[in-house]
Amino acid sequence: MAADGGPVSFQVRFSPRWRRPRPGLLAGLLALFLALPVPAQEAEPDLSLLDVDALVAHFGFAPHQVGFILFDPTDGSTLAERNGDAPFLPASTIKVPTALAALEVLGADHRFRTELLGDGDQQAGVLIGDLYLRGEGDPFLDSNGLAALVDRLTAAGIREVAGGFAYDATALPSAQAINAGQPQDASYNPGYGALSVNFNVLHLSWVPDPTGAQVAPTLLAKADALDTPVDWVAIDAADTRDEPWIPYLYAPANDRERWILSPDLPNEGSVWLPVKDPARHVALLFRRLAADRGITLPMPVPAATPDQARLLAARESASLRAIAEQVLYWSNNLSAEIIGLATARALVEDVPDLDRSAQALTNWLSARFPGTDWGGLYLENHSGLSSSSRMTPRQMEAILSYAFARTYGTHAFRDLLRERDWIDGLNEELTDGQVPVRLRVKTGTMYFGRGLAGYLDTAGDRTLGFAIFASDFDARRDLDAAMDVRTAYRPAAATAWLDRARALERELVSRWAVTY
Repeated sequence: MAADGGPVSFQVRFSPRWRRPRPGLLAGLLALFLALPVPAQEAEPDLSLLDVDALVAHFGFAPHQVGFILFDPTDGSTLAERNGDAPFLPASTIKVPTALAALEVLGADHRFRTELLGDGDQQAGVLIGDLYLRGEGDPFLDSNGLAALVDRLTAAGIREVAGGFAYDATALPSAQAINAGQPQDASYNPGYGALSVNFNVLHLSWVPDPTGAQVAPTLLAKADALDTPVDWVAIDAADTRDEPWIPYLYAPANDRERWILSPDLPNEGSVWLPVKDPARHVALLFRRLAADRGITLPMPVPAATPDQARLLAARESASLRAIAEQVLYWSNNLSAEIIGLATARALVEDVPDLDRSAQALTNWLSARFPGTDWGGLYLENHSGLSSSSRMTPRQMEAILSYAFARTYGTHAFRDLLRERDWIDGLNEELTDGQVPVRLRVKTGTMYFGRGLAGYLDTAGDRTLGFAIFASDFDARRDLDAAMDVRTAYRPAAATAWLDRARALERELVSRWAVTY
């Protein structure tokens, strides 16, 4: 997914039940996100231009704005290189080292638990004491999983709680957004923590009544076959507002999350909005699902679970190997941050925030690959949702070279990467004798920052590794300085820049596939 400015519907198409995407959906996503068209105003490159400087210039980039490395992961030889030791903006390609570190440190079979614990005795179906909902960071917990926990609570004989109801998210750090410098209403930038549900997004929709006036909006926590109304997040419609051009203004009030809708919105529409206080949201959603099953709980409060509390029910996530595969496939930012935080917590005791957590993984990389120059590397978080993070092509090479030979369960790491054949772009109009280009890669996309890293199957029946980065730091700095974080943005110049970066990627990979 786009690290910033991307379509808000992308991350919530992720199937929490681990189904492979339907062919039609996959084709649609590939067409939307992976097509690499040369902009209409650009002439097709002269394929006789073998000089890389000429190719980079043809697509409108300065010499220092593009870096790449092509290598053989079986023997470590470098086959092609440009600015290999220069730092670039890696965007979501950072999810590659995040996933690798998680698998290496936590193990492919690691599972995240969500637990219900009781502090008190149980008498005739009543818990004489307090109920605790404790999370370890399951990144794919959804409403169905919470409902299953309620059912397990009733199966344990609990029909009523006489004491309080608390939620415990102390296992991981938490915040209201992955990156405070990104748009507040962006669904790819939600709050995070040890308790999350439905990727921490809510679906807001509104329709006109028969008179044409806008009716009260509908806010839902959505999961497969289970939509739950949310009334603990306020949605206000403003007749007048100083800045009506902000479609969805986040303005918390009275300790509640609240969004104010612009009067300039159309009479009918829908949007995904991020959850800012995910732990409280999970507890309130659990309370609603429990009420639907006849269990009345008091309003939840945050509290650490006491040591003497006994386990009443638990739910385990899928294996970390399966989670890592889905994170690399769908590029969900929240999920990457959670597995990165859990990994850092396993490495060091003091992890108060994402920045310190990312530093722990940076230190792990440096220690794991001592022969690599890690100068210039900076990771602000684990998802790549940052215009401050930096990585060199050679550093990504070290990660991909190591990962190439690693196997987790029955899956090689390279098989966890998304397979792409660019049917709608790279392999269009193949002539006789041309071989379709097939890759297993991770993309990274931010305005004025683009990355592509992974493995390439060539016409010569070789599997090569590569990393391509393009960055315009001046344009990105100007964009950050001018951005109003109260709303998403989509500058036309940045979109055109990304089109050129994708087209350059396609040309480089095509040439490598034929040459080797």
